[in-house]
Amino acid sequence: MVNPSHSRLRPMPPRIIILAVTTVLAGCTTFDPGRDHVAIEKLLADRGAPSLGWEQNDQGEQETQAQQSVAAQPMTADLAVKTAMLRSPRLQQIYGELGLARADVLDAVQVANPRISLSSLALAGGPGSQFVFGVAEPLVDLLTLPAKARLARLDYERARYEVAASILGVSLDVEAAWYRYVGAQQVAEMRAAVADGLQVSADLAQRFYDAGNITELQLNREKAAASQARIEATRAAVAGKMARLELNNAIGLRGAEADWKSDTVLPLPLAHEDDVSELQRLAQSSSLELLAAQKGAVVAAGAARITRSFRLLGATTVG
Repeated sequence: MVNPSHSRLRPMPPRIIILAVTTVLAGCTTFDPGRDHVAIEKLLADRGAPSLGWEQNDQGEQETQAQQSVAAQPMTADLAVKTAMLRSPRLQQIYGELGLARADVLDAVQVANPRISLSSLALAGGPGSQFVFGVAEPLVDLLTLPAKARLARLDYERARYEVAASILGVSLDVEAAWYRYVGAQQVAEMRAAVADGLQVSADLAQRFYDAGNITELQLNREKAAASQARIEATRAAVAGKMARLELNNAIGLRGAEADWKSDTVLPLPLAHEDDVSELQRLAQSSSLELLAAQKGAVVAAGAARITRSFRLLGATTVG
């Protein structure tokens, strides 16, 4: 009887070597976060959005520069957007979601840990013994690894589109908030000027009434108009403060940083509106939300094909 424990070890078959190499390489997929910034910057630049800042350089240094810029010059729409690119809490949350998407990709291209088995057999009262070492891998993971890696990368591209769309949305929201604030401020100044004018008119009417030149009804009308104008001026002032608070929240300013100045007036309306059909064409070809939805549809269809193709294998392993 040949004792297996003393038999010569046979060379490992090539297929087993290939399987082992595939298993090792499956866990070596990595991503360079710097490429994310480059890709997202290009998507934003193609659509006229400002460049980002805090994810590329030291955040503390960038925030100091942003504070100096806000304090040194009036708050314009461009300055508001540039500051938001550095300070917006929404952008920090968005980039955190991109990091989660990157982790999902790395998880998708991993093969499950191999299962190792050890056993020792010996005849009771007889010579010889046998020692068995086994390694098994889930067969489905090995067969679907290339397809899963491809779908994971497509899903990561979808996440990039969604992040770029969210960043573009933040810049547009900040710009819109700036226009609302400047518009509300101008309305408040106009209401205050009207209230001051009507108050002067009411004071003059009181002098006319005291001289007997107008009736009491005319005097009360002037006073009522002045009181109504003062109420509308107060409401407009409150609306301006609320618009300023909304803008500060969108940018990410707080405390003394929110005490900025603005002497900008609204620009005149455009002479001609953009053609609706041209806007629709641009949306169909360049919309980040649409591009992300298309990638998501491709990923969902691919995942469905993988499920249909390998659903019968179940927990089958190879070892």
